[in-house]
Amino acid sequence: MRTASIMAFLVLASIISGCGPGVPTPVPVHGKVTLDGKPLAEGQIAFVTPGQVPEFIDIRDGSYDGKAKWGSRKVEIAAYRPYQIPADIPKSMHGLMEGGKENYLPDRYHSKTTLSAEILASGPNEFNFELSSK
Repeated sequence: MRTASIMAFLVLASIISGCGPGVPTPVPVHGKVTLDGKPLAEGQIAFVTPGQVPEFIDIRDGSYDGKAKWGSRKVEIAAYRPYQIPADIPKSMHGLMEGGKENYLPDRYHSKTTLSAEILASGPNEFNFELSSK
């Protein structure tokens, strides 16, 4: 009886582990990001799969190097600067707004991105992005 239970467990475990496509594992990705022809000083690049947590990699001096899961990904790029308080905001409100940051890149690179990358399970996975502030 005990042997039958063990055999049933082993068969079930092998069926479960062998079914369906493999879960993508993170692989190395790297590249360069420029803004108006110059390296993006600082920012973040995100490789996005709908319904999953994005994979963020820091951009420094126009370069990024990290890991992301392979497959077709939407790409979002953001760069931040201290929030500029509009001139028409009363001085009494400035204390509530100081210290914040804003993404200064156009929406077409983040919230309305059309950028994408096909990350290969094995391959060079180098993705360069030339952005324009105009």
